Amino acid sequence: MHKYPQNRQNLLSPKRSLDIIETRIRGGIEHNNPPLVNIYLLQIADLAAAKTASSARFVIASRAFQLLYDTIADESVEVHWRVLCLDKINLPLQLMKKSCHGTRLQQQYRHLQYKLTLLYIKSYFLLNNPD
Repeated sequence: MHKYPQNRQNLLSPKRSLDIIETRIRGGIEHNNPPLVNIYLLQIADLAAAKTASSARFVIASRAFQLLYDTIADESVEVHWRVLCLDKINLPLQLMKKSCHGTRLQQQYRHLQYKLTLLYIKSYFLLNNPD
């Protein structure tokens, strides 16, 4: 028996495109379905692996990063869902790092790391100084 039987059955069906999964993740629509993020990230990794150009792999990974980043930053999304996305954001970062061939991609990668660091610091500050 699956841990999340009510949501598990249709996750891998062809009708659930990446756009649908991204919408569900971004809005926290299935916030009680943590495997959804894992399935999405596996699909992103497979899609990136199928590309031969490093810039194409970088774009795919940065799309996933931006989705998770936006979800983490959105205070209207359930906290536990945002924390899950924060836990999983390293996969797209790793994919981007592997695809950083060239100065422009390296600069974009460092910029996204910087944005994530600022978000983390802001979140930490807000949690520890509620005034």
